[in-house]
Amino acid sequence: MPTASPDTTQTDGVFSGTIRKSRTLHAALRREISKVNMKERFSLKNSFDLIFAIFTAVSVIAVLYTFVIGRHYIIPSAILAGAVLFGNIAKYGFQDQPWAKQILFWSGFLFTGHAFFALFFAKIYRLWLGDAFEIICGIVVVVFGYLLFEYARRNQILNS
Repeated sequence: MPTASPDTTQTDGVFSGTIRKSRTLHAALRREISKVNMKERFSLKNSFDLIFAIFTAVSVIAVLYTFVIGRHYIIPSAILAGAVLFGNIAKYGFQDQPWAKQILFWSGFLFTGHAFFALFFAKIYRLWLGDAFEIICGIVVVVFGYLLFEYARRNQILNS
């Protein structure tokens, strides 16, 4: 009659190898998760990586919403393609790939430039926000300008 090995709970021995493999995989996953430093993820060095990751998550939720509730299929598919692209750029940015950091920096630069020129030329947002438009847009420009400066400095983007 087969007996249970000390590291498994199976008495027949059929799944003992599978259980050992899953325990090894579980231990490897715990080691990988413990390597992830959340303070490093939420830092100025990874600010645009995090912004793109949040944008990706919001895009995926919006796509699911329009698929299920709105019953639209073409436009959400295009949004999903953009979300996959942005998600991959954010992923490689978190992995400190220089090309991804460059793309994230210049995307942030374009957004900050658009927000700056919106202070002078935007009409729709001015109608939506009323008197608070200049304050909100000004804060967005200053915050993203600071994030852009720190992102470039900490990732040494403009030094080369």
